[in-house]
Amino acid sequence: MRSSQKLFRIVPIILLGIVGICPAQSKVPLILPYESIEIVSCTFIKKFETESMRVEVTDEMLDKHRMAIITAKIIKPAGEELKLAAADVTLHYYYGDSESESEGEVAYCAAISTFSSTNESDRALKTTRNAPGWIKQTTGTRTTASSTVYIDLIFKGIEKNVRKMWLCIASPASPPYISNGWRQ
Repeated sequence: MRSSQKLFRIVPIILLGIVGICPAQSKVPLILPYESIEIVSCTFIKKFETESMRVEVTDEMLDKHRMAIITAKIIKPAGEELKLAAADVTLHYYYGDSESESEGEVAYCAAISTFSSTNESDRALKTTRNAPGWIKQTTGTRTTASSTVYIDLIFKGIEKNVRKMWLCIASPASPPYISNGWRQ
């Protein structure tokens, strides 16, 4: 058999392996299947309390920073469960005395509430002293069935002359990297 004939037999096998036989890529975990997210309200606070801890802006920082409670409205497919990790949520904003003198900044999410189907509902907050990635909330039966849900998000270190704000939810920026893990 000539080498060109071998090549024509091997190439289709390689292509089948790349296109059809490779195992399907798993989807990225904890990516919110939402249609839109908007900030409904923003309230600046000096402290908040949960069942497990109390967070307060220190007296020496009160003149510079506050915490912001952002209430977000999420439009999603009805019947779709949402699971949100605080580590995936950031608040990007401008602050300054005028539009032309604004500085850009970003704040991480320090606490998230449960989901609710109405904006008027009381929502319990969840936070941790550890990394924000450990804070997660999942929709319950009623909020999973709903196409509109609300959630409260707390951000620390917000300047007093904050101007425009955007709520950002993480999304993948690269293809998956396959690791062997740390335990071998």
